Amino acid sequence: MKRGIELSSEFTREISIYISGRDYVRSQLSSALSDLTPAEIAQRILPDIFSIGAIALHIGEAEYYWTQCVLRRRDLTEEEMRFAHMFDAMENDVDRGFDANYLISRLDDIYAMSRNTLSSFTDKDLDTYFPRRDPGSSDEHSLREILQRLNDHESNHRGQIAMIKRIIREEK
Repeated sequence: MKRGIELSSEFTREISIYISGRDYVRSQLSSALSDLTPAEIAQRILPDIFSIGAIALHIGEAEYYWTQCVLRRRDLTEEEMRFAHMFDAMENDVDRGFDANYLISRLDDIYAMSRNTLSSFTDKDLDTYFPRRDPGSSDEHSLREILQRLNDHESNHRGQIAMIKRIIREEK
């Protein structure tokens, strides 16, 4: 059997490589989340380890920050911050009754916005630098690094989610 990742024709070649990789990572994350119950989503396996729900919301929060705030070079509104669970996912890690559909749909909505934002960039923009929007930060990141960062970030947290899910289900 041959397996591969198809490039998206919506983007220029190099950006499409990042986006296609992201599509692959997102499909794996959605699959990992799809059969979780609200109790599993909210469960902490140890006091210092965040719940699957908090980690999933954090993935969306980070993506929203990088694509809607940094790449668009603007501050977020209060409404946007609530939508993306900005500064909320990890700080308020409680059982809020989120189900798998809520998490997947919120992540998909944020990703659709990210794709829309990225559609305005071309490969020539990959080495353009964007300043962070955090107060007091002077860091700047290239579009190439931001795209790689987003893929790495989601992949790393997807691994955490898979591990926590396995532990939760082995405890039963």
